[in-house]
Amino acid sequence: MTNLSLGENIARLRRQKGLTQDELAAFLGVTKASVSKWETRQSLPDILMLPVIASFFDISTDELLGYRPQLSREQIKKLYQELAERFASGGFAEAMAASRSLVKKYYSCYPFLLQICVLWLNHADQAPPAERPQLLEEIIALCRHIEKDCRNAGVCSDASSFRAMVQLQLGCTQEVIETLEESCDPFRLSRSNDLLLIRAYLGQGNPDAANRFAQISMYLSLLSILENAALQLVIRRTDQSVCEELLCRTDSVIEAFDFERLHPNLSAGYFYQAAIFCAGLGQNDRALDYLERFASCVRRLFDGPVLHGDRFFDCLDSWIDELGAATPRSMKLVAKSIPPLFEHPAFAALQSEERLRKLKAMFLDETLSQHTGPAGI
Repeated sequence: MTNLSLGENIARLRRQKGLTQDELAAFLGVTKASVSKWETRQSLPDILMLPVIASFFDISTDELLGYRPQLSREQIKKLYQELAERFASGGFAEAMAASRSLVKKYYSCYPFLLQICVLWLNHADQAPPAERPQLLEEIIALCRHIEKDCRNAGVCSDASSFRAMVQLQLGCTQEVIETLEESCDPFRLSRSNDLLLIRAYLGQGNPDAANRFAQISMYLSLLSILENAALQLVIRRTDQSVCEELLCRTDSVIEAFDFERLHPNLSAGYFYQAAIFCAGLGQNDRALDYLERFASCVRRLFDGPVLHGDRFFDCLDSWIDELGAATPRSMKLVAKSIPPLFEHPAFAALQSEERLRKLKAMFLDETLSQHTGPAGI
């Protein structure tokens, strides 16, 4: 929302109609001096006069006031990054106050509110422990507001999914099941919507659009494979043969599509779970191999851009740019969160290994450089 520009708008609209201040004043039943003061910001019309003035110029009251409750994708991205940097600088209370103020200011800009939910969840671990549940509840309430009042079905769906994600963190598993069970039913016809849309583009003789959407759909499906593989290593950790097969197949997918480079964040999560599984079996060298691949992926996050396409996925860059996605968390915070991961109980037998000591030292150095380096990474 820009600053209200009522006076300038009255003057501009009056001139567009070819009216003098006297003529506008006569229609509205006020003095010429009143109109002059409005246009020069010396005073404001009575609130009951606003709909009359708006009706005269055939515009809405919001347009008359110069009130624009919506933000562009670039504006949302910029605000997200500015707020993320505030969180990264250690001023949690200040950053929360600033973001809450913006929520009130743009309470009907639902894509922005959804990004605020993402921002708050990404930095919830900075909240004092006693305040964290309240913050998560605040995110849920904001998601419900989006779901209730937003007319964009896609934004509403995203808000619903994000609400479920937060509810899961609060342990509200039944609410999550009620929210997602029906929409995630694998037998629903909507599961084939991607393929139907691609075929429709082809039927229109638009292979470029079909190719673009097919690439995006394939890319997202591969992301789902990585996320599910990491979860399967947890769910089926007692079935060694299944997990061994899972590692073999998932490693092949990552290598075939170069996902360590294309999506280092999800690849890192998978490699970390793979290291825990191997360490639990006493396969120390193999666990260290996965930890080194985990570390390599994390290091890629510092080089940016985090998400991008390649020669195969040559339509991804434009799509990612359209998303306007901000860096989920400041790299300062990412760097700070890594060293404790090497202290997982599963890695107790690895602590004396030189390879692990080098990894820990590398990220301790990275943490130091991130905190002493310039802001706005």
